[in-house]
Amino acid sequence: MEELLNEPKYETFQIPKKREGMRLIQAPEPVLMKMQSRLNFYLQNYYHMIAPKGVHGFVINPNKKEKLCNIVENAKIHVQQKQVLNIDLKDFFPSIKAYRVKELFLSEHFRYNEKIATALALLVTYEGKLPTGAPTSPVISNFICLQLDADLIDFCNENQINFSRYADDLTFSSNREITKEMVSSIYGIIKQNNFDVNTKKTRLK
Repeated sequence: MEELLNEPKYETFQIPKKREGMRLIQAPEPVLMKMQSRLNFYLQNYYHMIAPKGVHGFVINPNKKEKLCNIVENAKIHVQQKQVLNIDLKDFFPSIKAYRVKELFLSEHFRYNEKIATALALLVTYEGKLPTGAPTSPVISNFICLQLDADLIDFCNENQINFSRYADDLTFSSNREITKEMVSSIYGIIKQNNFDVNTKKTRLK
């Protein structure tokens, strides 16, 4: 167990992205994969109970082994809106560092002690960040985004804007104008929550 935590073994390779470029995959070796998969089952059960309404990526019910949300559900609330804003979070998994994962396990959501929080953070991170190929990375990213989601939901409720998130894709829509000031405020909320925007993928239609 100690070796798995201190010297985790991953297979690293690249796959093509849907549009352009390559995506780095870091897949854990079988024993570590099995441990992460077991932890993922419990984390998914917990997140399923507290998931914000607008989150549609990586949300599953492990007991029924079915997806509760998908990309179609993510798009539904934005249909026939006059303006739609799409924002992409930059380097989503790699941007979530190990210290943030440890802080998550120390937080009010889990309230583990220092030793357990450290062990769990080591178990699910690689080279100091969330690895793209680990089964636990998606649900942990959703936990990490809880405050971001809450802040964006509050902002959107105040400004009559619909909001949904599918992993690192944020979608906003409204029958009113989404102003540059609003976009700037959304960028600010994202930055306050320790994420960066991939400005090349921002779209306002």
